[in-house]
Amino acid sequence: MDVLRDPTKHFIEDDDFFRSQRDEGQLWKFYAAGRLSTLGVAPMVLIDDGFRRSQNEIAKYAGRSGGLIVRGHNFAVKSRDVAFTSPDDWPKNWWPMIVDTKRSFEGKWVKPTGYIFISRRTQRLMGVLCCEASRWVVQKRTDGDRGLDEFYHAPRELVLDEAQLVATMKALPLDGEGMEFATLREDVAELRLLVPKLCSAVTELQEEVARLRVAFPEGDAK
Repeated sequence: MDVLRDPTKHFIEDDDFFRSQRDEGQLWKFYAAGRLSTLGVAPMVLIDDGFRRSQNEIAKYAGRSGGLIVRGHNFAVKSRDVAFTSPDDWPKNWWPMIVDTKRSFEGKWVKPTGYIFISRRTQRLMGVLCCEASRWVVQKRTDGDRGLDEFYHAPRELVLDEAQLVATMKALPLDGEGMEFATLREDVAELRLLVPKLCSAVTELQEEVARLRVAFPEGDAK
């Protein structure tokens, strides 16, 4: 079920809406990874950056590059509610194509290798490489959730179709350190999920110990 944004709150202050958008984005990362896997792209690691617990963590959340590690190289994944199969059938009046907000891209500590765009209607992919970022253009657009903002846009000649994107990924040199780092981050994420369960187990154990002390005081020991 879609979570509607609370109009009384700023976008970044609406936790429920922010979380729903993040979860939807994570789902489309899975779809993109699945599609690439069927096309022979490997190895890949899907990154879950978690949910920022306060406004102070927003910069840290946005500063991470993308969420799909391909052969040790980080790619950001963006879903688009457009029925495309390649740049050729992308709506003509939507060129140049939006890549990301200027604030988000420039706020990343380490820029991703590229962006993957997946159609929510066809599940087909397109992409752009960040080594071409100097050729992107900045335009102001009104986003339904964030309001007026500056966005980076890629002209048609910089957008890769699915076959070109896959070929580019397969040609990337394998970055072993990048894959190890991605795997380590996944291990840390899994450990973070275990912490609440461990805390709950410790609390239950403490309660059981307290109950036993009441039921069997030390002075009653025989």
